[in-house]
Amino acid sequence: TSGGTEVKTWISATTDTSVSLSGLSLSNATKYFTSVKATDKAGNVSAVITGDGITIDLTAPSGTIANDGTGDDITYTSSDSTLSANWPGFTEDVSGIEKYEYAIGSTSGGTDIVSWTDNSTNTSVTKTGLSLTSETTYYVSVRATDGASNVSSVITTNGVTADLVGPTIGTITDGSGEDIEWANVNTSASTNWNGFEDVNGVAKYEVALGSEAKGSDIVGWTDIGTATSHTFSDLNLADNTQYFFSVRATDGLGNLSEVAASNGFMVDITAPAISSVSVPTTNTLSIFDNVSIEMTLSEPVLAGNVSFSSAQGDNVGFTQNIEEQTNIIITLAAPFTGGDEFTLTVNGLRDRANNVTDNLEYIYNVALLADYDVDGSIGITDLNTFVSGWEGKDTQFEIGPVTGTAPNFKPALDGIYNARDGMVFVRMWHWDNDQAGKLMAKANPQVGVPLNYHYDNELLTFMPPLETVAAELFFDYSPIEIGVSVKENKLIQKRAMSLSKQDTVTGKMLIHQTLNKGDQIKVNLQHYQKRDVTIDLSYTYINSDNDVISSGNFEVVLIPLPKEFALHQNYPNPFNPVTTIQYDLPKAAHVRLIIYDIMGREVATILNAEMNAGYQSIIWN
Repeated sequence: TSGGTEVKTWISATTDTSVSLSGLSLSNATKYFTSVKATDKAGNVSAVITGDGITIDLTAPSGTIANDGTGDDITYTSSDSTLSANWPGFTEDVSGIEKYEYAIGSTSGGTDIVSWTDNSTNTSVTKTGLSLTSETTYYVSVRATDGASNVSSVITTNGVTADLVGPTIGTITDGSGEDIEWANVNTSASTNWNGFEDVNGVAKYEVALGSEAKGSDIVGWTDIGTATSHTFSDLNLADNTQYFFSVRATDGLGNLSEVAASNGFMVDITAPAISSVSVPTTNTLSIFDNVSIEMTLSEPVLAGNVSFSSAQGDNVGFTQNIEEQTNIIITLAAPFTGGDEFTLTVNGLRDRANNVTDNLEYIYNVALLADYDVDGSIGITDLNTFVSGWEGKDTQFEIGPVTGTAPNFKPALDGIYNARDGMVFVRMWHWDNDQAGKLMAKANPQVGVPLNYHYDNELLTFMPPLETVAAELFFDYSPIEIGVSVKENKLIQKRAMSLSKQDTVTGKMLIHQTLNKGDQIKVNLQHYQKRDVTIDLSYTYINSDNDVISSGNFEVVLIPLPKEFALHQNYPNPFNPVTTIQYDLPKAAHVRLIIYDIMGREVATILNAEMNAGYQSIIWN
């Protein structure tokens, strides 16, 4: 107590003006007072002077925890030069806190970065100008000194790791699931990703879409939070163009990762097509030749199928094969049925983007048997080719025997030219010319020498050019005025073959005939009336190469001739004042026509002249 002597009684200190006492047993946090009095040489004692006291502080300050950062404890920092720490005030109940010191180390309690530094009585510190290394953990240590110079224990933070780089990039996948190379829509695009990592965690992702890797020209960078997939909608992507997704991540400290790009996907909204066919559908297929058809695809396909059908139900050898995803090879094994129609139907063409094309039809017509020139008709050149093949025993022109009915004959060749081949040709020729509209006059161009013919009343004889090997004659006539028929040739010659077709109702007749050199074509005539008759005639003569050497259209005027001289009854009779007298001249002659009365007297000579052969008449007034 002030002025008290219970700790130490009065001690002489001679004339010293200071004293140091030891061996005491002082109590912590207790205040002690020193009292002094002086005695002069006369023995007089001064008044007691007592100091203001001193408190004993035997314990150091006590701290609890230190936090990294300026507030709540942090684990990571994105700064490469600054570290902060804060701590609650240390407990010191006696002498109070004199100062705080801090140190920074790369190990817990270490001072290798910043040695102990006076921080006054501040309970936080921010140290700048450091050179921090990424992924290294730094520790801030704090100690306190009280008013009695007692130094506290060191309190160290749990460490803060310098995170100076963004997350490591992961793998970007085109599509909403597994990675796709092709997309068959252009209005939306999806992506997903994984593998982005950061010690500080990923705070957000950004996604972009570009026309090149890591580009963002189609859709700019878009913050999508922490989702790991995204779909862009309302797009208008170009067909047959490649696009790339890009993703970048930001960690919890704001560090941005590098940009990761997908390997790209191709937009394909166009279904596969057949860009070309090696055998156009306008081509008529030969009955006897195997067919190979190559269909070139507009793009590679993953699948496809071709089906075959025959209008006649023909069971031909059919195979299909897709080569290198870009070509379909189809083979058809001959012989085929004449006049058949083949339909090839392509279905299930699926491209890499899963676009599918169905129902592509290709229809091919098979040639008619005996139609050697494949013009759709059994004509004079076909007849000439058949007869030439027959004559030369050239089996490439063989057409029989066959099964089926005309025109849908299917040949089963025996390698022999015989009557079966001839019958097949004749049946096909007649079938063809039985078709509606076949028996019609042709507007033949005028080629070569004019038509050479001879007329002798009941017979019309045609004399073809000497190099003629086959002829076509078509007659258009009035069936009520004249009858027309082919004159039978009973002389059998090696090349002679004649086929004719006639419609006696409409007055039309077609003749196809092969010829030897110098042969003539003869047509019987039967006049039904006595007046002149005109026949419209079209003609074609060909040589051994099937070249036209003479053709054209011609009007043949036929003058009927009587078989004998005759004078017919006049008409009308009786008459007044005019009558007609008819007479017949089988040949040209001098004619005198004299009128007599009933007494035998000559009344008049009404004709005395040379007259042409024919049915003649004269009017007498």
